[in-house]
Amino acid sequence: MRIAICDDDKNAQEHLANLLPKYFIRCHRSHFANMFKVERICKNSSLVMLNQKERPLSRNNAKQVKEAFIHFQVR
Repeated sequence: MRIAICDDDKNAQEHLANLLPKYFIRCHRSHFANMFKVERICKNSSLVMLNQKERPLSRNNAKQVKEAFIHFQVR
């Protein structure tokens, strides 16, 4: 699923983040990922999804995303 926000309003992105279920996590400034669909995390700072598409992983969000990935893998 893709959701496009036409303006660069950070408040709009934060509002969207609050509307998404908790298993969606911000992996990059402009990307969210469904943690149930993440296959692995690459060393080149990207997420590989089950459909083999890559999503960027920012350094600022890497620790939180890695912790969430481990949490959702245990389920």
